[in-house]
Amino acid sequence: MELKKYKLGEICDLNLSSLKSSDRMDDILYLDTSSITENAISGFQVVTRQSAPSRAQRKVKHNTIIFSTVRPNQNHFGIMRNPQNNLIVSSGFTTLDIKNPDEFDADYVYYKLTQPRTVNYLHTLAQNSVSAYPSINPDDIGNLMFEFPSLDHQRRIASVLSSLDSKISLNRRINSKLEALAKQLYDYWFVQFDFPDANGNPYKSSGGKMVWNDVLKREIPEGWEVKRLGDVLGKLSSGKRPKGGIDKALKDGIPSLGAECIDDLGVFDYGSTPYLPFSYRDSITTGIIENKDILVYKDGAYVGKTTLFQDGFPFEFACVNEHVFLIHAKDENLQEYLLFTLKTPTYYEMMQKFGKAKAAQPGLNQDDICRISFLAPETTILKKFRELVEVPFHLIFSQSSEIATLTKQRDELLPLLMNGQVTMK
Repeated sequence: MELKKYKLGEICDLNLSSLKSSDRMDDILYLDTSSITENAISGFQVVTRQSAPSRAQRKVKHNTIIFSTVRPNQNHFGIMRNPQNNLIVSSGFTTLDIKNPDEFDADYVYYKLTQPRTVNYLHTLAQNSVSAYPSINPDDIGNLMFEFPSLDHQRRIASVLSSLDSKISLNRRINSKLEALAKQLYDYWFVQFDFPDANGNPYKSSGGKMVWNDVLKREIPEGWEVKRLGDVLGKLSSGKRPKGGIDKALKDGIPSLGAECIDDLGVFDYGSTPYLPFSYRDSITTGIIENKDILVYKDGAYVGKTTLFQDGFPFEFACVNEHVFLIHAKDENLQEYLLFTLKTPTYYEMMQKFGKAKAAQPGLNQDDICRISFLAPETTILKKFRELVEVPFHLIFSQSSEIATLTKQRDELLPLLMNGQVTMK
């Protein structure tokens, strides 16, 4: 198979088109660099032309590749599929448009650019830059040189990888909807207080008695209590990585997870997962992850970020690092309820304030967690809620495990296909 070498700047137009004053757009659909990771978009901002951020500049079209120039190792990149005409992306992206689609496949170029070896190289350049934070410039991308097979071969390789990405994306969308359904039930029962009463009717809407609570400064259902987390937790611990244990070259071992490793509920970023050698297993005594553990990130930019583990976790044995709390209630019926409670804006902002209140070393400590007050529903209601959310949670974690497997397959296949170590037939 004949291979030819090209620089990306030779086969792609970089930053081809920018927003002009003559463009007729009343509203802009804006995509920031933090809102896309490995082609998974978390959301857009809808803004008027007048209120749009100054970085809202880059135009995109079908098959435009976007790659964040800031901290490349955070994987803020993607490829646009039939974008709306008013979609504008941040100038923090470099955009790449294929000059000759009859010779080069956009998907193949995307996978070439985003393979871990290339991303790590660009991140090394970013770390050596003279800017205030690690960043690259468009020429760093344009000067990358790759070997290209025939267009047919490019398409066959890209087809395999994009099929895996499509399934990963589908699973993520399904999981997002399942979590939203469970959250909707939580809001209906524990925010609006329309849980089923003794007759199966919505409690508050049917005239259920509400009483004022001085701690929460609001009315709550009669018979419900206000408790502190410290009084209900059977487990509150954080991890501790053994000195010198992390080896960035390890591709397998004991996962030592931090906030950077968690994408969504039960979804793990293998590219960011640091590993400890298996020989360290006996020396790890704290921060060991168990079924239904809730994780709360206690310092740094992720203070208050909360998620949960469940059976189906893709590792037999894993732990968290020193920046994460593991919490587990004595009463198992509380666990899913506490997850959704701590994920509400009220409690997230509370934990953020706790973290910022410490000038010497910002972050949450165990006392902060223990003194958080929360509304404790009756046990019978908690048990019913747990039984109802068990089904979507089981599906979420089952599909999350599949996402992990597919991601690992894709990441292992990517360099092999690109380097010709595995061939397409």
